[in-house]
Amino acid sequence: MDDARARAAALVEAVVPVLAVQAWVWAAGHPRARAGDALLAVGLVGWLLLCRRRARAREDPAVRSGTAGWHAPDVAPAHEAPTARGSGRFRRAAGALALPVTGLVVLLLAGGAVSGALVWRPSDLARALLLYPLSGALQQGLVFGFLEPRVRRALGERATPAALAVLFGLAHLPNPVLTAGGALMVLVFARVWRRTPSLPALALAHGLLGAVADKALTVSMRIGAGY
Repeated sequence: MDDARARAAALVEAVVPVLAVQAWVWAAGHPRARAGDALLAVGLVGWLLLCRRRARAREDPAVRSGTAGWHAPDVAPAHEAPTARGSGRFRRAAGALALPVTGLVVLLLAGGAVSGALVWRPSDLARALLLYPLSGALQQGLVFGFLEPRVRRALGERATPAALAVLFGLAHLPNPVLTAGGALMVLVFARVWRRTPSLPALALAHGLLGAVADKALTVSMRIGAGY
């Protein structure tokens, strides 16, 4: 019973931030949205800090590791030498991501060419390639630093990639391209993370995909009421 309760609590801790983000973006068009934005932001940060404190208080390494560092030190990646750290992890993760990310970029460009949504703005794309990894670091940090260890605790190792993909996709409703594309991206990222966890590699891959979608295609990057 205690284990079932702990699994349920971990799942609630993971789902609440996703629901909060959706409430935030759907309330954006409301006349009192600005006042609510600050309150919701404070509440969301407070929730994250409370969950971290709870994890430390109960000495739960499966959850605590995700909030204590970006590299989930409690789990030895299946195909990685135990001594691999820092730049070694980045190189391994970047190598694992190269093929699927290249495939996703080609898929985006091919879909844009077929649908007529393909545009080419080199200067905008260059700026986006510098800025988007910062957004990618924030989003992937939340996914794999906070959500992943809790989802793994609640649902188990095998179901975690699909569950993370669903949660990330739901956070981008009702934009169909970002919902489907984000879910597919995180599904790929989750599989790489379990073998070779590296936030910088995920941030750069996320930044590349986001920059291409936003600046090489006429794809709306809005979600919620703004879509």
